[in-house]
Amino acid sequence: MEIYKMGVVEEKFAELVWEHGAIPSGELVQLAGEHMEWKNRYYESQQAIGAQFHEMGAMVAKVAGEVAGVRDITASVEDALSKQFKRRKLILSHLQVLEYENGRQEA
Repeated sequence: MEIYKMGVVEEKFAELVWEHGAIPSGELVQLAGEHMEWKNRYYESQQAIGAQFHEMGAMVAKVAGEVAGVRDITASVEDALSKQFKRRKLILSHLQVLEYENGRQEA
């Protein structure tokens, strides 16, 4: 004799029937619908979180690409900047100047 094994959907349906006992089919359909609505909201949330992780991954990849092309040019401009700061009576204690591949610089 072959043993029948229930699938996931059949098992969930059997659990609903077991929990609520003998109820009219209309109520059973309503309970199954409520359970399905909760499951659908859960899957929608998972999809939204997945989309957000995908966006975040794209942002991280973009920043990583920008950082890969950065050069530290502090040593080549530090003296000139220090003199300009002194003329304006400003004290320069820590400085780092970066230059990107496109020529843009930031301190």
